[in-house]
Amino acid sequence: MTPRRRLLNLLVAAHAGERAAALAYRGHHRSLPAGADRDEIRIIEAEEWHHRARLALWLERLGGKPWLPREWTLAAIGGTLGPLCRISGWLAPMYGAGFLEAQNVNDYRVGADLARQLDLAELADELQQFAVVEDRHETFFRERVLSHPLGPWLPRWRAEAGRPSDAALVGDATG
Repeated sequence: MTPRRRLLNLLVAAHAGERAAALAYRGHHRSLPAGADRDEIRIIEAEEWHHRARLALWLERLGGKPWLPREWTLAAIGGTLGPLCRISGWLAPMYGAGFLEAQNVNDYRVGADLARQLDLAELADELQQFAVVEDRHETFFRERVLSHPLGPWLPRWRAEAGRPSDAALVGDATG
């Protein structure tokens, strides 16, 4: 697959994923009591909508378009997960969000590299900035998970790969 096709695929997936995340965060912040966590997740939701809008512009510039089956599927997932936060408590949504944000960090870094290969410096810079923002999101969710009594016992995710490792979130000297 060419770098251009890989980049377009990544942008299509990210566009749909940002919508799903924003919808999930909308329900997530509504399930929390007023306070710092609720306020932060509202900010994160707004940042996801901003990323989605920018991705739509880049897809248009590059001759791509959203893939509707993926858009609908991920919107349904995000729209379902948000309200479930009222039932599940806060640990599971925080853990799941952190895991997905870690994947986003990696995806945006890969996208930035692909954009650089294609001499799309402006897009590369923007995707790298998205990675920074998503990394901040992942850090927020990780810290919240670790604040829960069960948090240190849960498998941790690795930001560079977006997959859980065998080590616990804390207690592993290798980081």
